Amino acid sequence: MTQTQTDFELLRVDCDNDGNSRYVVHFLNLVTEQDKEEAKKLSQTCSPFNFPTHYEYEIAVNKAQTIGGKRYKAKHYGGGIVFTSNSKQALAESIAELMDETKQTFYFSFDGRLVGAIGKTYFISTKIRAEDKEKAIIQLYNKYEHITNLKIK
Repeated sequence: MTQTQTDFELLRVDCDNDGNSRYVVHFLNLVTEQDKEEAKKLSQTCSPFNFPTHYEYEIAVNKAQTIGGKRYKAKHYGGGIVFTSNSKQALAESIAELMDETKQTFYFSFDGRLVGAIGKTYFISTKIRAEDKEKAIIQLYNKYEHITNLKIK
């Protein structure tokens, strides 16, 4: 296996109720320069919260949720995002891929079903990170089939 270089620390915290390992990372480690610019714009347009940090946290949590992250609500670690993982290296690789700025996020909504599923199709809304639109569509078709009414944002 290859080693992943990370600029952040994964802090091990108590296990969850099922005994799974949990790691916490500070939200600023999940925010890119592009995210900071977006948060700054949002803070200027919305009056109740005029602090870019609030929006940076929301952006980081939303990004982390795509790979299983959740808000860490312990009082001794403010601004943390917790991940459940049995492999620290696999988690670090997932976070590094999430932080890859060469990839864009594409939002898809369509009628379809998972590959190999039996039965009728249903409405699905999902997001996929890829280098470009064509690769995102290929990833979509690797996971879903019988896709109709496809909308991309």
